[in-house]
Amino acid sequence: MVGLEGTLVAAVCLTAIAYAVRDLIHPDPVDDPNLIIIYSLASFVICRLRRLHEARGRRAASQLVLA
Repeated sequence: MVGLEGTLVAAVCLTAIAYAVRDLIHPDPVDDPNLIIIYSLASFVICRLRRLHEARGRRAASQLVLA
């Protein structure tokens, strides 16, 4: 099962690399850069909130978060 999971993860990574190289060679035009900025900002805020939540779990000595 671990071998199958590793194979699937490797396939996803290789596919992502292939699409990234393709986009570098033939870039798509960006129609609305504001959407990219909003998405990036939302991702940043979500990551920060998750980090704060994890830090609060460490203060509570949550074994699940510490693992």
